[in-house]
Amino acid sequence: MWDVMSTKNDNFDNQGALETAYGFGLIAGPTLGGALYEVDGYYLPFITVGVVLVVCAVITVFLLPDSELNEDMGSGDLLKFWLHPGTILDGLSITITMVTIGYNHATLEPHLRQFNLSPFILGTIFVVAGGFYAITVPGWGFLVDKSDITKLVGVSGCAIIGVAFLFMGPAPFMPFDT
Repeated sequence: MWDVMSTKNDNFDNQGALETAYGFGLIAGPTLGGALYEVDGYYLPFITVGVVLVVCAVITVFLLPDSELNEDMGSGDLLKFWLHPGTILDGLSITITMVTIGYNHATLEPHLRQFNLSPFILGTIFVVAGGFYAITVPGWGFLVDKSDITKLVGVSGCAIIGVAFLFMGPAPFMPFDT
């Protein structure tokens, strides 16, 4: 019942499509945010996002179909679900990924200030991570769907992120001076 690591899907890969859309959001968000900031300052990006979210919420209320509870599913054991190794691995992978994105968004811009770039150009610099993510996710999704290496891909991705953080400065063991 709680097979959280099952990713086999013979139909269209909805998770891959969702992750690709998320990657495009990582591209569009900083770019559009930088452009809106240039147009009218600090508040315009936040006001725009707020209005878009309210409009999306209203549209969602009308577009989502009604759902029926499946009485046969039962309630399950929530503690067993949260302590399942697959759930813990998925949670750690998601946490590491979100921390990575948040860390980069919070710390990269102060390092780029020295170049006196416009807010729009600063926003487009963040396109690199989002673009790479959006381009590679369908391939990884296809690979995981066609083979049973979900855990291997998750752990490998976290390890690669860890190694990448070793090269982010200022790392005291790196001999480069800035």
